Formats: sequence, structure tokens, C-alpha cells
Amino acid sequence: MKAIDVLRRNPLIKAVSESVKSPIFYHFGSSRIGGEITGINYDDENKLLDLDAKFMEGSAKKLSCLPNSIIMGKGLTKRLLAVTGI
Repeated sequence: MKAIDVLRRNPLIKAVSESVKSPIFYHFGSSRIGGEITGINYDDENKLLDLDAKFMEGSAKKLSCLPNSIIMGKGLTKRLLAVTGI
């Protein structure tokens, strides 16, 4: 049995979220900016961090309909001059 399954069965634990992380590079013109991308299960992560309350634009409901979509922090969004597509 996986450790995450053991944690989920424990009645004292309210929420557990798995994630996967990978180093990446953002390309901005001729510049490469190092960073990290984290893959999450949104519903599990939302139970832990109340992500719904932190959305400045768009929504998790709309995001869940778009495969391979991302949530980006406002600092990186500003630095990359990115705009929302939702």
C-alpha cells in the first residue's frame, strides 16, 4: 500500500495532496529564466490551501475543462508579460 493511501485512511488527517515537480526554463525573448513547475491534483490541493479563494482571474471550474492548463502566480505572470486565456 502506498504511503498516501495510508494517510488518506487516517481519520485524524483531513487532506492529503500528491504533487510532482520538475525544473523548467521559461523563454522570454532571448532570455532563459530558470524555474520549477509543480503538477497537482487541484481538488486535493484546494482542500489544503483553499486555492479557490486565491484566484485573481479565471476559476478552477473553467480550468478543469482545459487539459494541460496551468495556474501561474502573479509575479511570474508579470515578469513574462503573460495574460490569461480563460
